[in-house]
Amino acid sequence: MSEAFTDRKQPLPALALVQSGGLPLEGAQVVLEAIAAARKDVNPNGLVFVPAAIAESESPLDPVAPLAAKSLEGLKGDLRSAGSASADVLRVTCFLSSLDNLAATRKLVEAEYPRAALNFVQTKRAPGRAIAACEAVARAVGSNPQRMRRVPAEGEARAVIVNSSKVVVTGSQVSYGYQEGDSRLAFERLQKSLDAAGVGREDTAFAQYYPIAESMAAQVRKLAPGFFGKAASSVLLFEGLPSMQAGFGVDVIAVKD
Repeated sequence: MSEAFTDRKQPLPALALVQSGGLPLEGAQVVLEAIAAARKDVNPNGLVFVPAAIAESESPLDPVAPLAAKSLEGLKGDLRSAGSASADVLRVTCFLSSLDNLAATRKLVEAEYPRAALNFVQTKRAPGRAIAACEAVARAVGSNPQRMRRVPAEGEARAVIVNSSKVVVTGSQVSYGYQEGDSRLAFERLQKSLDAAGVGREDTAFAQYYPIAESMAAQVRKLAPGFFGKAASSVLLFEGLPSMQAGFGVDVIAVKD
């Protein structure tokens, strides 16, 4: 990444690097997702970020497609609550426990979101349970005078509408160690970075977490509200992170005045 952007004399982007369990192409090693600024205003009412709608079953051998159908139904409801329809969806990423019979899952997603850019990722090589969790980014519909609006307004946000002229996008902050104190330090380091960028606790719109074990996911769920309030978030187990001592990674999108 450094060489590619340096050669083009462009500033380095914020980067989150996560190891997954597999990708839906034989021999594939890397998949990239990116957020970029357009030269013209293409989403005048802002964007809707919808965290992963998780559907799971206890047996890791259960087929994924029925779980994907449940996840997509939840995703559709969250989009509807935010005022967006299937035609407004720009990108859908489905995190799956298995890529077996991916064609069945892909058919479901393409039928619901034919205009969206699609991505499918196996989260872990040997998952403890079967899972399908699809998240989306959609074009906001209608006038949105607020720079950020969480849906629902109370409790955990199942979608967040961002219509701010400025946003802060972080790279991933990684915890070092597996105790709650180690996790808290990771949150504090990320918060300092956000403070330096001029955004505070209530400015966080969306957080993406990459824990490597359920115990780390539990720590994330416990600590996150104290740092990022009611931000929408996805918490899914992944295969690994750049550090051997890392318990979880996190990156966020925040709005700025």
